[in-house]
Amino acid sequence: MAAVQTDGGVERRIHIIRGERVMLDADLATLYASRLGYLNLAVRRNRTRFPADFMFQLTAEEAGAFEIANCNLKGREPRGRRYLAYAFRSKA
Repeated sequence: MAAVQTDGGVERRIHIIRGERVMLDADLATLYASRLGYLNLAVRRNRTRFPADFMFQLTAEEAGAFEIANCNLKGREPRGRRYLAYAFRSKA
């Protein structure tokens, strides 16, 4: 497992969506020094390990509100994401 990056910016990565404190998949991948695609692949392949009370997938409207539709993939022109972002609930 990769070491967690602690740059003191964890608080700014927590958002309120649907009235809950959540962290988006892109921020979580950054904190764990992982690629976003690997995190999302793990989620899709292991749905039973990520129950609804732990995470949910954003709607297109919610994703647009956070401007995550135009992420830059591997230095290429922004093409948008292949999947809507996941939001992981905070237990704190």
